[in-house]
Amino acid sequence: MCTGMDREVVSKIISLHGKVARRFKEYEHKTSEHPPIEVVNELRYALRAVIVLLGHCTDPIINDADVDSEIEAGDAFERAMHALYCAYHDLVDGLHIELVGYMEKLTREYTNASISVLGEKRPEIIDFIEEVEHAMVESRGHGLKRTKIYDDKIYNEYFEKLLNYKVEMVRDILPEVITLHNSLQRDLYEGDY
Repeated sequence: MCTGMDREVVSKIISLHGKVARRFKEYEHKTSEHPPIEVVNELRYALRAVIVLLGHCTDPIINDADVDSEIEAGDAFERAMHALYCAYHDLVDGLHIELVGYMEKLTREYTNASISVLGEKRPEIIDFIEEVEHAMVESRGHGLKRTKIYDDKIYNEYFEKLLNYKVEMVRDILPEVITLHNSLQRDLYEGDY
């Protein structure tokens, strides 16, 4: 594990970490919030695995002829990659869960106002939520298929759109819906007298 594969292994980990780090920072920048704790936990798991991997690459007692060491280093690499993929998945999953929660709250607590404010955007958001759910379920399958779904959909297209919906929901839609709801309630209350 610590010979010709060094650069390839390190390159894969750095590349995936870079993707997660960019999205993590983008999340923080656009929302002024920290990502869900599950993301941070997965990053911690990845770091632990990388430390084990580095131990195998820098320990002069361990050499490439040590089969057990090679297996342990390979396992550490797989754990690091898995944790980084999970961190990214949790980042998208967390945004998805938040968007579902916002839509449920709007529907349950502010039905009339949310229909007025969202208009045609409401079915668009609901269709998108269902599309993301389908990809998330599908991404839990076979590794190669999962990686393609991550790269093509989850990492790129869905993350951006979910993050933008969250920002729009918090900054624009929720305040407008609540204001309209309060106005409708006031009008209804005043109409009783």
